[in-house]
Amino acid sequence: MSDKLIESLIRKREWSLHTLPSLTHLDISFSEVEMECFPDEHLLPSSLETLRICHLPNLKSLEYKGFQHLTSLCDLDIESCPKLQSMPPNMLPPSLSRLCFRECPLLEVRCEKEKGKDWANISHIPVIEIGDEIMI
Repeated sequence: MSDKLIESLIRKREWSLHTLPSLTHLDISFSEVEMECFPDEHLLPSSLETLRICHLPNLKSLEYKGFQHLTSLCDLDIESCPKLQSMPPNMLPPSLSRLCFRECPLLEVRCEKEKGKDWANISHIPVIEIGDEIMI
């Protein structure tokens, strides 16, 4: 998505992505927009199966309520979000079968296998990729 489209998502959620029932894959990448939190509640359609969030240097948190209705989400990739800090408890839907994050140093420490503060929040996911390590 371009910065202009992301800006419209931030302002008033003018894109109404939640009204696109056939949308199954979404890639939000490469933005310098001051987006610190994503996604807002009901911004994304429940039909979404794959979500990729990539190269958002100002993203600090994932919105718990923005993920709750994503009942079809199977695959979540987060890459190059250096300020992303944590994975809130019970944020991710039970349908999630793969979680991958790379180049998110704060999140990688918090989600370190069996040691990180957020490991318990993600350990139920069948396939977890943190950096170059794959946990099945």
